[in-house]
Amino acid sequence: MKKVIYIGISTATFVALFYVVPLFYIGLEFLLLPFMLIVLTAGIVGVVTIPLTAYKVYKSQRISNWLNWLNGLAIGAYFGYLITIPILDWDEEQRNLSGILVSEHLEEYRNKNGTYPTELSDLQVAQLNKKLPNTYQLDRFSYFVKENEYALDIPIPITDRWHWNREEQKWEYE
Repeated sequence: MKKVIYIGISTATFVALFYVVPLFYIGLEFLLLPFMLIVLTAGIVGVVTIPLTAYKVYKSQRISNWLNWLNGLAIGAYFGYLITIPILDWDEEQRNLSGILVSEHLEEYRNKNGTYPTELSDLQVAQLNKKLPNTYQLDRFSYFVKENEYALDIPIPITDRWHWNREEQKWEYE
């Protein structure tokens, strides 16, 4: 039973770190992805192995070592995913705050100069970065101007991105 607890705590910690670390070190999630797939598989298999273990304990049968490992991974995956709910909520709040701040500065720039800046570096970068959350500094954004309209994105490595919806004042996953 101790082994299941140790494996479960280790797995839950790993799952939580899988979501926290890439917020600060972009692209790291791809290095951790193979391990995360193992944890996900163990979580799926845990639906079968945990009741099987409970049945074996009830019948006073011996529990094999691999069953203990799978149960520990599955329980850790479940708790780890529960831990990530507040982490993901916090990240969404930080992302939305940064989008609101950057879009406000872009609108102020447009009101002063008549057009949007051609690059984000035309804004007062040092001053704006002090207001922005550490995980979403100005260098993390992708910005384009077209016909007096702007597009603000947060690129996600490989093919995804968060796109700023100016009307709803929130990020949309694309």
